Amino acid sequence: IAEMLEGDGHQVVAVDSGDAALQALASEDFDLVFLDFNMHDIDGATVYETYRFGRLHPAPTFFVTADTSSLTASRLEALGAAGTIYKPVTFEK
Repeated sequence: IAEMLEGDGHQVVAVDSGDAALQALASEDFDLVFLDFNMHDIDGATVYETYRFGRLHPAPTFFVTADTSSLTASRLEALGAAGTIYKPVTFEK
């Protein structure tokens, strides 16, 4: 996703863990956020809930996941996610 966005001229900040995502989200304002739903340390839903707590206008957040179950889709929708992107992510999608 980072390569696709950079190729389209967007500035991208990419991190490799939920903790690093929380640090980045606390230190900068973003126009748009993509979170992997299944990260190795903190799941994306928890990162999102922590990030938006106390914010009047959190950035629209999309979750990236390979989990296509209706339970996960319902959970992400209930969180207020802007949308879900299912892996594998390709230019065609």
